[in-house]
Amino acid sequence: MVFDYLLFLEMIRNSTGGLFDSFFLFLTNLGELTLIFLILGLIYWCVDKKTGEFLFVTILGAFAFSRLINGFLKITVCEVRPWITNKLLHPLEDALPAATGYSFPSGHANNATITFGGYALKSKIGKGFTALLIILIGLICFSRNYAGVHTFWDVAVSVILAVVCLFGMNKIFEVYGDKPNFDLIVAGVGILISVLLLIYTVTKGYPMNYDAAGQLIVDPAKMIVDSYENVGYTVGIFLGWVLERRFINFNSGGSVHRRLFRLLAGCLGFEFIAIFRPFLKSLLGAQYGGLLFSFIITFFLIFIMPALIKIVQNRNPEEYPTE
Repeated sequence: MVFDYLLFLEMIRNSTGGLFDSFFLFLTNLGELTLIFLILGLIYWCVDKKTGEFLFVTILGAFAFSRLINGFLKITVCEVRPWITNKLLHPLEDALPAATGYSFPSGHANNATITFGGYALKSKIGKGFTALLIILIGLICFSRNYAGVHTFWDVAVSVILAVVCLFGMNKIFEVYGDKPNFDLIVAGVGILISVLLLIYTVTKGYPMNYDAAGQLIVDPAKMIVDSYENVGYTVGIFLGWVLERRFINFNSGGSVHRRLFRLLAGCLGFEFIAIFRPFLKSLLGAQYGGLLFSFIITFFLIFIMPALIKIVQNRNPEEYPTE
């Protein structure tokens, strides 16, 4: 029945001549980490720091924890992609580059639910816009099925996991957010869990299944690299948050042109760091290079960029009242 649903969607793709392919590929790309990080950076640096901090801590905290659980489930269940199990399925070619590793649960659905769901949960944006965000989440999740790269259950379980982590982090933030060492406890737990998962990833056994050409269907080395990157993301998120909270405390206010300049500088900095990803992996190897890059990219978003903003604000204190 799971495959019948995907085959039905493939029939629609074929019968419409791929009319909706570009639309759903655009939606599925909204679940990519690069875009999500930039959206969070925009809110954090330029719109509203308090909301942005909530989004970074709640969303990225929930993202970190849900991504860790997501990764744990992937390497424990070891479910291969649907078109590998059922040869009648033919996924969209343009969706394949981002559809690597195991299938269950969906990383894109997790990312979209955490990000847009978190913004709908926290921000005072009105019921209409909240409804639009929920619809967007549904469309992004459906796009993974439409593209044929995930089953319904891959997406559904990922959404449930994301919602549980999101509301859990939100509750923790509400109850303990004003405690003096709240940030240290959350950061310590997050980093500890990520390290334990890395140990599990490296030491567990994996099914070694090969296709007709003699190639590994899923290379365990890729899953191990992903776990190293998860550690980097987690440490960058939580360490950056603790340091900014205790030593920087920047202000997201200022004139429109200063906010636009921040956005431009942040985007350029983000892209500049991204250029070094292949270099780091070549220099340090895929595992440690991936870990360092993931750490740098999130640490830049939540600490380095705010520190640079604070330097500018210290030179123009009259423009930035205390938030």
